[in-house]
Amino acid sequence: MHDITTLVHEFEQMGQALKAILNQFAPDEEIYPSWTRKEVLAHFAGWYDAAAAALDALLNGRQPEVVAPLGPDYYNARTVEERADLPYEHVVREWQMNRGQFLEQVRRLPESLLTQQTVFPWGETGTVYDLIAGQLHHERYHYDEFVERLSSRSRA
Repeated sequence: MHDITTLVHEFEQMGQALKAILNQFAPDEEIYPSWTRKEVLAHFAGWYDAAAAALDALLNGRQPEVVAPLGPDYYNARTVEERADLPYEHVVREWQMNRGQFLEQVRRLPESLLTQQTVFPWGETGTVYDLIAGQLHHERYHYDEFVERLSSRSRA
């Protein structure tokens, strides 16, 4: 049994933690190889847009589209590049909006759909639950990197 309520709560906590940690970096500071906080959020916004589209397709009885047929690295670069000229505040709002839309769809998913096999936006396959949990893992992964970057910065 998959507990969506707990998972959504974890997403909410991670969202707050990400906002807090990102605010500890200067706007133009590189916090991930060649990315500033704006570019990291653009990256998140792009993947939440793709994941929300996948859940929308599933909720409407369709097969999700693979939006990254050239691979995640290409998609990452494209999502960041598409938002390069947007102000930071706009990118923050887009991340929050896409993430919120994704979580709203998660809340709407019937439990029976969670174990269904599906294609992920980057082309791999797994269960719908794996897709959802993967988004949380993605944010945690980057969050842990940001914690390490702050830690190494304070040791220097």
